[in-house]
Amino acid sequence: MKRNVYDFDGTIYPSQSCVDFYFYCLNKNSNIFMYLITGAKLFFFGMIAHELGHKKFRINNKLCTFLRYLPNLDQLLTEFWKRNRGKIEWYSEQRKETDVIISISPRFLIEPACKILGVKNLICTEVDTKSYNIIGRGIDCTKKRIVGPVCSGTEKATRFRMNFPDDSFANFYTDSYRDQPLIDLSENAFLRDKKETSVKNPEFKKIK
Repeated sequence: MKRNVYDFDGTIYPSQSCVDFYFYCLNKNSNIFMYLITGAKLFFFGMIAHELGHKKFRINNKLCTFLRYLPNLDQLLTEFWKRNRGKIEWYSEQRKETDVIISISPRFLIEPACKILGVKNLICTEVDTKSYNIIGRGIDCTKKRIVGPVCSGTEKATRFRMNFPDDSFANFYTDSYRDQPLIDLSENAFLRDKKETSVKNPEFKKIK
C-alpha cells in the first residue's frame, strides 16, 4: 500500500506544539513558573542538539518534568487543542484513511489532535505518563532505562518500516530537511513554506 505521510510540528501544525503547550500551561498554572527558565534552556539546547542521540533523552526527559506538577493535564490538553484547532483543520480537506503522521512530539500531546483530525495512524515519541520520562520504543522496567531513541531523523524511517513493513510513501509532507531519511523513502516530497503565515491554506513546495 502507498501512503501519504506527514510530519506534525511545523507541517500540519504551523509551529512547535510542545513549545506552545508549555507556555499555555505556564499561563494557566502559575505554580510551575519556577520551571520556566530551566525548561526553556533545555528546550532550546535540545533543538541545537537535535541529532545527538542519548544526550537528547536527558534533555527531553527533564523538559517533560514540569508536567508532573499539572493536576489537570487532560483538561489542559482539551482546552489547548480547542483553542488551536483552527491551525490544523486545513489538513482535513486532503486527509485519507491510510495517512500516517510521524512526529518527534510525545503521544499524549498530539494524539488528541489526531483524534480531532480523524487520523488513526500515529508514530511518535512515547512517554511514560506516570513519570513523564521519554521511553523511546519501550522501557526496560527492571533497569528503569530508556530503550531506543526518540522519534526523530532516521528513527522516523525505522519506525515506519517497523509499523508498515509492506507499505511505501506516495507523498511526504514536512517543514525541514532534517527529515531527509523520510524524503529519501518517498516518491514525492513537499516542504512547507516557513514564510507563509496562513494557517488555513499553507503552501508546500515540491522538493522531490
